[in-house]
Amino acid sequence: MSPFLQTCFFTHRNAVKFVKRGLGGKDVEAILQRLDQLTQDDEARTTAAQSLEAVNDLVQNMSVVLEILHETASDMNKSKRQ
Repeated sequence: MSPFLQTCFFTHRNAVKFVKRGLGGKDVEAILQRLDQLTQDDEARTTAAQSLEAVNDLVQNMSVVLEILHETASDMNKSKRQ
């Protein structure tokens, strides 16, 4: 393992130990669980927003297609009358 990775590992390990001692192990676990829940909630909102955006794009595209079909049908009816 490179010296840089060793330093990162030990720094992380020591920071975790320090926080656990300062806050207590159970508090840290509760904080991590809450953070995990907030992250999941945020991911769910992001997914929902992306889904709504996709549906909105589809509706807009469908409106354009229907407008073109309506114009084409109208043009065909005019041609038949003449």
